[in-house]
Amino acid sequence: MNITRGAVSQTIKRLEAKGFICKEACEDNSCKLFIKLTEKGEIAYSNHKKYHEEYEHKIAEILKDSTTEDRKFLYEFFRRFKANI
Repeated sequence: MNITRGAVSQTIKRLEAKGFICKEACEDNSCKLFIKLTEKGEIAYSNHKKYHEEYEHKIAEILKDSTTEDRKFLYEFFRRFKANI
């Protein structure tokens, strides 16, 4: 995923500090940790999922009458945009 271990570690620390996740030790292997969503984290996840569903619906509505050429253009545009950021 092109994410460093340090970035993952920092993100976990921030989410834990904000109360979105908690860490639990693995009973079988003390070197492993389980990361679980807290109740606050579950609510945030649910809201985030709804947010994406709303925007996906809006995008689908906008594109429903588009031509194949329009969609190809958008696909190519976003592919090239992503490659350049």
